[in-house]
Amino acid sequence: AHAEIATRCLKYLCNTEVQEQVQLFCDHYDLSQSPSFAPRRNLISYAVMYWTTHYRLAGPKKPFEQACRFFRNAGAKNAWAAAYYALANPFTRTNRGYKSPLPDVCMTGLEDLVMEFISSEGSLTEFAVDCGLGLSEAARHGHIGTARLLMMASTPTDHDLQDAITVAASFGHGGEIG
Repeated sequence: AHAEIATRCLKYLCNTEVQEQVQLFCDHYDLSQSPSFAPRRNLISYAVMYWTTHYRLAGPKKPFEQACRFFRNAGAKNAWAAAYYALANPFTRTNRGYKSPLPDVCMTGLEDLVMEFISSEGSLTEFAVDCGLGLSEAARHGHIGTARLLMMASTPTDHDLQDAITVAASFGHGGEIG
């Protein structure tokens, strides 16, 4: 059941009409005026907030290929990231605008997807920057396994490590990262 729900949420979020609705949803709220709470009682907010939970709980039936396509679909990924940000805790949300999908994948803590992006993008010149941003997102959300994967795949700078430790401590996810 979890695999089916994750699949349907991803398919829903990849629909261009839904992406337009997500944009309208996000445009309706002035997120610079924190704290601003966006409503969470519609299919958009459910799909945005919970597809990763269903994916994680799907076990071996995870829709891995569909999730990879989702993160490589700039329109779908950007709409999801904007809505995820809008629905996030208004007291802890930070400004961010990543060009690479890696930091957003790291934010989910879905390690199989993180490993896929590491193996497919590890040779790109932007990878070191993307890994640093991904490390901060993993730390911000308390995904220690994801942080370890990133540190094994790259050589984080002292600045990257300081940022990760700072956001982990700031957002209540302190402890051992490395």
